[in-house]
Amino acid sequence: MKNTIKFANWLSRWNDWSGIMRISIVTALFVIIVVLFGLKKRKFWSKLSNNFSQKGKHLSHNWLWYDLFTTPTYCNMCQSVIVSGACCIYCNLYTDEKCLKKADKIFRCKHICDIHGASTSDTTFLKRNWEHKWIKGNLKLKSNCFICHEDDCGSNPTLSDYRCCWCLRTVHEACLNSVSNRELIDWCDFGDFKNIILKPNLIQKKSQVSSISIKDYKVNSDILNSSDYVNWTPLFVFANWTSGSADASLIMPHFYRILNPLQVVEMTKENIENSIKWMQDYSDIVEFKILVCGGDGSIGWILDTLSSYEFKKFRPAVGILPLGTGNDLSRTLNWGQGYIGDVDIEDILHEVIRAEHVKLDRFK
Repeated sequence: MKNTIKFANWLSRWNDWSGIMRISIVTALFVIIVVLFGLKKRKFWSKLSNNFSQKGKHLSHNWLWYDLFTTPTYCNMCQSVIVSGACCIYCNLYTDEKCLKKADKIFRCKHICDIHGASTSDTTFLKRNWEHKWIKGNLKLKSNCFICHEDDCGSNPTLSDYRCCWCLRTVHEACLNSVSNRELIDWCDFGDFKNIILKPNLIQKKSQVSSISIKDYKVNSDILNSSDYVNWTPLFVFANWTSGSADASLIMPHFYRILNPLQVVEMTKENIENSIKWMQDYSDIVEFKILVCGGDGSIGWILDTLSSYEFKKFRPAVGILPLGTGNDLSRTLNWGQGYIGDVDIEDILHEVIRAEHVKLDRFK
């Protein structure tokens, strides 16, 4: 009651509403300036990230700017707490604005292909395992250490413990340095998603140009003849960034972190043609899968493109992550009526692996 009287007395000081209007206008202008500054900041970081990715022999980080982190976050460069900054959507490395250039130079992003340049006749190369790519800190709460099996990785209020950005395993810093079986720490088996990841040790560059387009890479077919890759069915994720309320822009970074960035494709005519042509080239030895993130129109686009190609042996199976509202086919095939962020992307990929193949009749 007292607060109501005070507010009424404050209002009575104004002879008219002009003062309140002035305050409202100033507040609205402040909000607009903050929003515009945030948008300009994102464009700046996106352009800066594209410039970095074209430099040097190796593909560099792909930075995404965050105005506000929703969980405690630490800069991998200076190890201080940060409330805003950038995260590499490929390897989950975090940095604040002042540390960006230094972090981009010192920390290597995960390699998307084999960079050793060994001859395919080299038997040591053919049997070679892939190395873990350990990134320090910023782990999920209650992450499980795959060495000691305690579920307190990353629980310290500092930049602590590690996560491999390929197999997604987490490990205590102490366990990482003290384990006697070094093969557990040195060699990565790509974890739960090993059969759907486009494994970098199977992929080679066609040239030395830095590129994220699949057409600039090739499969090392000599390795594929090994029995170790019988169940290898790499998944290509096609995302329509215009479906729904631009939901794809929110979920695609999760796919980039879990999979090889080469197999996450933004839906444009050129990108779709290049990716499906690449699948056709290796369809005699590899059985590919496709996950379409979009609505019925996006799925129809992919299916129409697939129907225009003759595959040598294996025709890619297509799954759906429904975005937007036009998802009749997704509902019919039990993929749901629309993704709203309520299911973890890792759980969705597990569903893709377990999904049953169903033949679909289409009218031309």
